[in-house]
This record gives sequence, C-alpha cells and structure tokens, in this order.
Amino acid sequence: MAHVGRGQGHRAQHVDPARTVAGLFLQLAVGRLLGGLAGVDAALAQAQLVALHASRVFTYQQHGFLVEHRHHHHRTMTTAD
Repeated sequence: MAHVGRGQGHRAQHVDPARTVAGLFLQLAVGRLLGGLAGVDAALAQAQLVALHASRVFTYQQHGFLVEHRHHHHRTMTTAD
C-alpha cells in the first residue's frame, strides 16, 4: 500500500467537469463512428462477394491462358488460349 502525502488525496478527488463532459462526448462520437464503420464493413463484404461472382463469370466468357512448362533449358512460357 502506498503512502499518500498531505494534500495529494484532495488533488485526486478534484475532477475538472469540462474534461469529464469532453470525455463523454468523445466516447459518444467514437462509439457512433465505430457503429457506422461496422455497417460500412458489412456493405463492403457484400460488394466484394458480388465482385468475386462477376469475375468468375467473366473468366468463363473470355479466353483464358495456358502455362507450358518445358525442359530445364527452356523457361516457362505463357500463351493466350
């Protein structure tokens, strides 16, 4: 247990009301911001899922590519299908 000197206990009990109100507003603002970000995150996840399905369709509709691996003296080549 730490020894509290004379007058130190009184300083710890004094709280600035302006700081308390500002801290409360900060907590409310950050909480509101985080709630909004959760909604944006959910919307982005859905958009990524839609984009993933769209790219899968486009690969079937367009020409793919073929990778050929030859012997050691030739390098790997990529050709259009």
